Parts: sequence; C-alpha cells; structure tokens
Amino acid sequence: MSTYTASDDGDDPPINPYVALPKLDELPFQSLSPKNFERLVRSIAREVDKLRGAQLYGISGQRQDGLDVIGESAGAWHGYQAKKVGKFQKKDLIKALDTFIDGSRPFGVKRLVIVTACSIGTQVQKELAAYQKQNPDLVLELWDAERLNETLRGYPQIVARFFGDCVAKRFCDLGTWDPAIAQPCSCTAPEARSASRADATGGCVRRLVLVLRHWEKLHEQQGGTTPHAMLLTAALVRLGMCGCERPPSPIGTGAEAVDQ
Repeated sequence: MSTYTASDDGDDPPINPYVALPKLDELPFQSLSPKNFERLVRSIAREVDKLRGAQLYGISGQRQDGLDVIGESAGAWHGYQAKKVGKFQKKDLIKALDTFIDGSRPFGVKRLVIVTACSIGTQVQKELAAYQKQNPDLVLELWDAERLNETLRGYPQIVARFFGDCVAKRFCDLGTWDPAIAQPCSCTAPEARSASRADATGGCVRRLVLVLRHWEKLHEQQGGTTPHAMLLTAALVRLGMCGCERPPSPIGTGAEAVDQ
C-alpha cells in the first residue's frame, strides 16, 4: 500500500493513513523546571524502584554530597542525582561521580543513579563503566532520556502527574492505563484544557476534517473511491481515540468546518 506525503519534494516523512493519532515517541523532559524534574525522579524512586521514604534531600544552598533524592529498601539506602540539562558530557559525569564518591555518603548510600533529561554518548557510558570498576563496593547507574522514556511507558500515573492525562494516554502502553486516567479529556491542544467543551469539540472537528481530506486525497491518488459514509465512520473511530466524550455530529458542524 502506498502512502501520501505532505509535500512533493520528498522531505516530509510518509503518513500512515491508518494512524490518525500515533503514539508519542518521547516525553518533553526539557519542558520541566529543574525542581519538577527532581520531583519526577522522586516519583521514579517511589513507584518504579519501590523505595520507602523516598524524598528530596536537602534544600537549596545546603551541602547535598551529590544527592537530590534518597530512599531506602531492605535496609539499603539509594541516592539519585537529577540532571535537567540539554547535554550531559564526560566531564559532567566525572564531576557528578566525584562529588558523590568523595563526599560523606549520607545514610551509607551504596547505589547512585544519575538521571538526565537528555540522551548520552558512548564516552559517557565508557567512563561510567570505568568508575564502576574502580568502585566495586558501589552500584553506579545512569538513566538518560532514552531509559526514562522506556521505563515510563509502563507508568501512566507518573506521566499524567507531570505531563497531563492526554500525554499519558498518547504515550503509555494501553495495558498500563489506570481507569482514572482513561477518562475523557479535552483534546490535545494545551489551550483547549481551559476552554469550554464547545471549544474542545471544535478542535476535534478540525482534526476530523484533516483526516477526511487526507484519506480522500489518498484514495484519489490510488485511482479508487471510497463511500463518504465509510470514510466518515472510520475517521470518527480514529477521532474517538483522543478521549473526547462524544464525537461531533457529522451534520452541520463538520460541513461548517470544511467551509472554513
């Protein structure tokens, strides 16, 4: 089956006509403030690593010995460093590890997890392995954006808490949805969240029109036709995946949106 591209120059990726609203590939960690990124790491310590008493360590201005979050499991203490940065290089890793290893290691922390909001390169990974070899009494881990995305797909509660319910439904695996999260939401545009239900429905109508136009053009290019009723039904099914309370009426509002 051929696919329709948005432009003739071939620069745009092909569009899958059967995926009107695909899953998100990654979470916008860079949109979080440094403090909220620390809170995200605390949630990971509590709900992913199942640590007891996981909490932010210290306050601004205090010596923290390279720790932002601490927690305990079976008598062993774990520590986390939250690095909300756009780039994390070898020198950054060395500084972070030295601060912890040469510090007082409060609570006798034996496992350190450095969590970054960006992806990491091979030099960083090699340096981490070298430090681990030099410090066999410690467990040193580095969770980058790729690891965070992979992990959080199974934790919609955490994703919803920091990025919103709509993002959780579009990012997390279907089987992990909590019934409370899988409730109707107001489309995908941030401004629609504070708008009235009528405004949210209008956003869905615009999406419906885009889907219909794309599918009609695709069938024209393939030299075939599909009854409008079938196209409309399929589009409404796709539209329902966004979590709206009810699809907009195909009569009136849809036609008006096309004219616009």
